[in-house]
Amino acid sequence: MLDIKLVKLKSEQDIISAWENKNKTVVSIICITYNHGLYIEDAIKSFLMQKTNFSFEVIIHDDASSDTTINIIKRYHSLYPNIIKPIFQTENQYSKIGLKFFWDISKFVKGKYIALCEGDDYWIDSSKIQKQTTALMKNKNISLVHTNSIDFDVTKNEKNTSKIPSEINTTMSLMHRNRIRTLTTMFRASHYLDFTSKNEIEVKKWLLGDWPLWIYLSTMGDILLLNDTTAIYRVLGESLSHSRDINKLNAFRRSTFEMRLSLIDSLCLPKKATKIVSNASIKDQIRFDIELIDQAYKNCSLKYKFKYIRKRISFLK
Repeated sequence: MLDIKLVKLKSEQDIISAWENKNKTVVSIICITYNHGLYIEDAIKSFLMQKTNFSFEVIIHDDASSDTTINIIKRYHSLYPNIIKPIFQTENQYSKIGLKFFWDISKFVKGKYIALCEGDDYWIDSSKIQKQTTALMKNKNISLVHTNSIDFDVTKNEKNTSKIPSEINTTMSLMHRNRIRTLTTMFRASHYLDFTSKNEIEVKKWLLGDWPLWIYLSTMGDILLLNDTTAIYRVLGESLSHSRDINKLNAFRRSTFEMRLSLIDSLCLPKKATKIVSNASIKDQIRFDIELIDQAYKNCSLKYKFKYIRKRISFLK
């Protein structure tokens, strides 16, 4: 496995010299970061080590970090001013407008395709975006391409092949569960822009940005999994989806439930989608003993109603 610490980067001039068309940006890499001083350099190096015959840009959005993150970004920007395009916030946007800032980044994108990677993750395949761009160019019916990844549990210092990426992802399967790792993805910028414009009001409410986008993209074409391991996903101690705070976990689960119902309505999906989402919510409630969502119980199948009742009876005993 590639050790990102040992990677020797080419100069900006050498990277650009390999591009066939230097005046047309093909891929925009979007990196969201906040207080990732321990990790952001790994992410940046993994972007700059990409070997491509096309031009790419790296848009790094820093959400008013208070650690060393900003200084590290500025240092690399000074060395690669034509590739790295930093956006520095003076106030934390997530605390003010939630994830709306993620969609607002669309106005800075110049590429035909977009690849995502947060500041605490990184890539380990120098051909990642070249292979994904080739796949999207060859098949216009593909709306999203993703890969396998490695989960790095920082607290345990353990690396394991991620069980998240699934070979088959459809609109209905994504209504049940998100089986795509964000840091491994690439998709068309035109679809990203369409999604942001059509859901401008809703995205302010949602506590996550990737899952609703995958659902939307699944209605625009096929989702392809490349059988390559291209990235390292850092599993940190605390996050929205893996919080130890039961109130935060309940809020996140409720948000994902409401997000999917909203998309069912806006995308005019069949009624069975609502049952799939409701069943998944009850399944999580039983598994994690989190807050029951009344609407999920109302719309779930009899099988999951009985499972929930049995769980409550055993709890009362």
